[in-house]
Amino acid sequence: MFEISSTARERIAADVDERDSVKLGASLAARADGFPDEAFQAKVTNIRRQGDASSRTFRVEADLPADTKLMIGMTVDVDVVINEKPDALLLPAGAIAHGPSQGGRPGAPFVFVVDGGRARRVDIRTGAVGTAKVEIVSGLKDGDSVVVDPTDRLRDGQAVRAAP
Repeated sequence: MFEISSTARERIAADVDERDSVKLGASLAARADGFPDEAFQAKVTNIRRQGDASSRTFRVEADLPADTKLMIGMTVDVDVVINEKPDALLLPAGAIAHGPSQGGRPGAPFVFVVDGGRARRVDIRTGAVGTAKVEIVSGLKDGDSVVVDPTDRLRDGQAVRAAP
């Protein structure tokens, strides 16, 4: 008995937004529901020249290691690293609130900082936005205590208590 297998490498194909400046060699992490506690690392090996005009995306490909657990046809969620900032200030996405929408777009972003037992509204400017974390470009400093997942009823100056 013997098993015949291909020596061709498996790869991930993903569509990325045309606004993301993905470059060859960019790091990529893929997650599959079948392996919830693992992230599969790869590098972008091909960026197709022709984009999809209707979805405004480009197809990128990344080769997987030969010993990958991922199988052909599996659906994965992919995060492509387009920029790295080692000292970036990140907050959970749920900590960011927005002012009233303007023309169908979210209003200006802000957070509530815990200051002397009170919630203080602080306007911020955001940078890179991920599914779980958001980069804060200005308005906060490292070490500020921020209210995560504030309710719509939280107001500037309202008494709050920091959780341990």
